[in-house]
Amino acid sequence: MPYAAKTKVDVDQTKIEIQKLLVKYGATGFAIAWMDGTESVAFEIAHWRIRFSFPELTPDDVRKDATGRERSPAHLVGGTVKSALEQAKRARWRELLLLIRAKLVAIENGVTTVEEEFHAHIILPNGQTMHEWATPYLKHAYLEGQMPPMLPPGGKDR
Repeated sequence: MPYAAKTKVDVDQTKIEIQKLLVKYGATGFAIAWMDGTESVAFEIAHWRIRFSFPELTPDDVRKDATGRERSPAHLVGGTVKSALEQAKRARWRELLLLIRAKLVAIENGVTTVEEEFHAHIILPNGQTMHEWATPYLKHAYLEGQMPPMLPPGGKDR
């Protein structure tokens, strides 16, 4: 069974828990946003700006199983698309809370650093996360078996 599949904790309560957790670990800024079908949690910690973004769940996300087949009402949490969607949203936010908590505990205990744990989610000056910016270069490196050029084409950063 997926993590938090049966949670009853409201999404808004989980968002508050995330904020309190970040404050406890020294975050100096915090925001939650949604735009164009994407939800985001952003915060600043140890002078790094971090953002987790994920697509907002839709009814189609719960109507079909992993193979793409339609689920019958009997296989939907709560028996309806609406209740299954609300449950999936509650679970997703609990998952994000767990992820952030695990990273912060590991940092606090010296297992890792803020930079190492949140590397992919660090916000760059152009507004992209490190993951968004670096992924095309990583794909190129793996597909071609060579490192990308030191400078992007045209000599300017994208």
